[in-house]
Amino acid sequence: MIPFIDLNRKENTFHNEWLKKVNSISKNSEFLEGKDINLLEENLCRFNEVDYAISCANGTDAIQLALRACGVGVRDEVIIQNNTFWATCEAVYNVGAIPIIIDIELQNASMDAKYLKNAILKFNPKAVIIAHIYGWSNSQLENIRQMCKIKKIPLIEDGAQSFGSLYQNNSIFKNSYISTTSFYPSKVLGAAGNGGCVFTNDKNLAIKVRKLSNHGRMDRYLHDAIGWNSRMDTLQAAYLNVSIKYINERIESRRKTQKIYHNQLEVPQLYSPNNYLDNADCQVCIFKNQRIRDFITEELTKEKIGFSIIYPKPVSDQIALKKLNIKSILNKNTEKLCNRILNLPLFPYITFNEVEKIVTVVNKSYRKITS
Repeated sequence: MIPFIDLNRKENTFHNEWLKKVNSISKNSEFLEGKDINLLEENLCRFNEVDYAISCANGTDAIQLALRACGVGVRDEVIIQNNTFWATCEAVYNVGAIPIIIDIELQNASMDAKYLKNAILKFNPKAVIIAHIYGWSNSQLENIRQMCKIKKIPLIEDGAQSFGSLYQNNSIFKNSYISTTSFYPSKVLGAAGNGGCVFTNDKNLAIKVRKLSNHGRMDRYLHDAIGWNSRMDTLQAAYLNVSIKYINERIESRRKTQKIYHNQLEVPQLYSPNNYLDNADCQVCIFKNQRIRDFITEELTKEKIGFSIIYPKPVSDQIALKKLNIKSILNKNTEKLCNRILNLPLFPYITFNEVEKIVTVVNKSYRKITS
């Protein structure tokens, strides 16, 4: 059996280092705040080439904190793309705002800059959220950043799947106005539970985010804003501090695997910007059509090989939105993507033999269904 993801593949020294940290934290009762949080935020700033990293409880909270820090509130409009995890949309509702859903262009499987321009002209957005899906950037990202800057609309970059990715030879987070990530265990940098972070180079934004994540607190019992409790606990920070020591090795392992897929898979990979050169390899994606995908997944299931479909439905088709009057600019591209996409196993230290078996099964299935 080959799983879609295996969280047990760790470095030989990892578990002993982690257990030492648990023992120290438990012995000293350092469960919230303190040196491990500070060290994590320093490590994240250094790795992601940003001035400020504010840790929080989870990736959804990170988006909500970014929205609130940008002044988004009740009945404000926020533009989001149609192919993203539900949390991107959910976060907009959770701060009282209203999502405007726009479609994607298929070259990058990401936000369409043309549709964004139209939406900005048609509506009155208080913010835009672009999600860097699958670990790669959008080739139109600089254009989108400049468009939002000129219009003075905050651009929030949801980087839950793009930790470690590059854009123009820098960290994808480096030149963003404000960006977020998730440390859900299966992410490129995953915690031992939930965790998230907000990145920015703007000192005032960083102050707002930190305050909102800690009850709007000025002092222990003095509050000048209404926030909530979204502090990361020390155990998660400590786990991430051990993990980030090995992040380059883990990303390199993912990239080697991705290279095998890219070179050996016979199924056309239609959406792979820059041949994955900017990718921290959160996902490996193949795209053809639903009939071929269904046949391949049947064969993978028979061979006990894990796979996923990220994501099977557009945000606009989620049941929770059915009774709401959602504003949108759509063109069916997200539906096309959802009907084609197939995600294969990609995690650190997957073995060469495992990848070769996956490639063999996929290629054999593809040849059989297309012959």
